[in-house]
Amino acid sequence: MVIKVYCSESEKNQIEKNAKAAGCSVSKYLKKQAFTDIHSRAMFVELISCMVSLIETDRLSSSVGDRLFEIAQDVLDGAPLNDSRERLSQVCKFDNQSHQGEQPH
Repeated sequence: MVIKVYCSESEKNQIEKNAKAAGCSVSKYLKKQAFTDIHSRAMFVELISCMVSLIETDRLSSSVGDRLFEIAQDVLDGAPLNDSRERLSQVCKFDNQSHQGEQPH
């Protein structure tokens, strides 16, 4: 099976450099990166799922849940994980600040 990937010369050079640094062929490197990315995305979505379950225990507001679901869907649609992690951090930070000073339920 052959898969062609179109990229710029500089991107190709970077991929080759990364593969060499990882001690493997370009083909093996690209396969490893693809499978690692899929696993990372699945784990990230699972993390958000666990956080959303906290909403049902009244630990998070429903609006936070909606924002978390949106982030999870964006990740499944291919959004960069680094950006999604930052968005998740901001959602949780904002929710935590809004609950400071409240009495526990």
